[in-house]
Amino acid sequence: MERFCIQSLLQKFLSYSVNTKYSLVYSVEFMMDMGHKNKIDIKVRLHNYIILYAKRCSMTVSSGNETLTIDEGQIAFIERNIQINVSIKKSDSINPFEIISLDRNLLLSIIRIMEPIYSFQHSYSEEKRGLNKKIFLLSEEEVSIDLFKSIKEMPFGKRKIYSLACLLSAVSDEEALYTSISIASSLSFSDQIRKIVEKNIEKRWRLSDISNNLNLSEIAVRKRLESEKLTFQQILLDIRMHHAAKLLLNSQSYINDVSRLIGISSPSYFIRKFNEYYGITPKKFYLYHKKF
Repeated sequence: MERFCIQSLLQKFLSYSVNTKYSLVYSVEFMMDMGHKNKIDIKVRLHNYIILYAKRCSMTVSSGNETLTIDEGQIAFIERNIQINVSIKKSDSINPFEIISLDRNLLLSIIRIMEPIYSFQHSYSEEKRGLNKKIFLLSEEEVSIDLFKSIKEMPFGKRKIYSLACLLSAVSDEEALYTSISIASSLSFSDQIRKIVEKNIEKRWRLSDISNNLNLSEIAVRKRLESEKLTFQQILLDIRMHHAAKLLLNSQSYINDVSRLIGISSPSYFIRKFNEYYGITPKKFYLYHKKF
């Protein structure tokens, strides 16, 4: 199994357009059966809320014992901070799907529009929210697809915010969607750490640096990350490897340069960590994906 960051790599592999303004949108484990090049299996952890248009593909999404199907032509609204397994079956190698990525500020703007109309769910159960409360589907409708395409081309502004609110309003389970967006717009503790690290990826970060930045003890930082089932080293590795993949795919950077730019002083150590993370060396990674 090869592991990689989907925002940079699938943009090359699947030739779709992603808003690259927002960093660290995904962490992914990737597996492709070379005998069936139209089918891809990926394990995804989303760091941003996304709207996905299954343009020329169908997808099977699973989490635990739950399974959900995104048919070709459908639009899906997918909550951030969820871990899912996705099986993608392409009907065409060109632009099989398209994505709009929504950061927290954009979600907060949309919520302000929705607040007077929608509310949180009135009935709750002790059961955990399932996939159908975190992923919402729209059937293939020309109006929704046209709106999706126009939103992708819009610069950030009031028109884009109102257009997104209009698209979201087409979802039938309005209360569950509003709850999902509200949850997705909340700032998690790990988000705060990512923002700190991403300001200076070249720095050799330690947990003490984060605790000083947040005015918390190292023990408090560890415990709060444990509540999100994360560690500081996991976050740091995700950020570094994501940035390394982008540098390798989008530039002519040498291994030594990439290693330095992500805060790892030893190129040999970087190669080893990259190989452990993605299941492939940086050189093979570059050569393999540049051939697509």
